[in-house]
Amino acid sequence: MDNPKYSLLNASRDDLILLFTGDTQFNFECVPTNTACKEASATVRAKHGLSLDCGMTKEAANAANLSEYERKKYVKECLAVESLYANRLTSAYNSITKPFRDVMVRLIESMHSKPTALIINGDLTSYGHLHELESFQREWLHIPIRILPGLGNHDYENNVNDCVSNHCANRMLF
Repeated sequence: MDNPKYSLLNASRDDLILLFTGDTQFNFECVPTNTACKEASATVRAKHGLSLDCGMTKEAANAANLSEYERKKYVKECLAVESLYANRLTSAYNSITKPFRDVMVRLIESMHSKPTALIINGDLTSYGHLHELESFQREWLHIPIRILPGLGNHDYENNVNDCVSNHCANRMLF
């Protein structure tokens, strides 16, 4: 690069431009020390009697006369709230918070020469469950460039022999 003013936004059409990111981890709970994220899920947790990690034991569900379906539904709701919070970015210049995907789309649209692809490397979901994969697909597979997803241990390795017929691991090979 002979030009010191060379920038990614002004790359030529002859340049191969690949964007990289990773760990979208849809439906992955926030760590307990992320107090802002835990505050985002506080209402859902209080409403359904969930613990700080969005969990509820079967015993607690039975005591509240909840079915297993309801227990799982409430846990998924809490995890979805935390996942949406965790997948947001706050600008260093103001307090506007945007979904990470929206930030990537704005970057792509601002570039003179569009990137060839966005490589999302690993941990697309938390457990490879269908609703997590659908959340990932809904958020990422409609941006204006090719997506090249790479699986991580949360997508398949942790789920071998952990779901019926290994569907959690197998479905991630979409």
